[in-house]
Amino acid sequence: ADARDFLHRLTTVDVRNLQPGEGSPCFFLEPTGRIRAFFFLSCLAADQFLLIIPASHPSGESDWKERLVSAVDQY
Repeated sequence: ADARDFLHRLTTVDVRNLQPGEGSPCFFLEPTGRIRAFFFLSCLAADQFLLIIPASHPSGESDWKERLVSAVDQY
């Protein structure tokens, strides 16, 4: 029930204004502004969201899935 507010506060997307059927590239950031995780956020319904994670990290470091799970688990 709190997904919209949660994602709005913790990502770089204006989730409050994201309508069903819309989507956007999205980041979780470190407090310093460094990118922690990248994904595509899609609004399926008023209270349902889909996070699409790229298969690999361009630099060859740990992949985006691990980074995203770590960021979400923190909260």
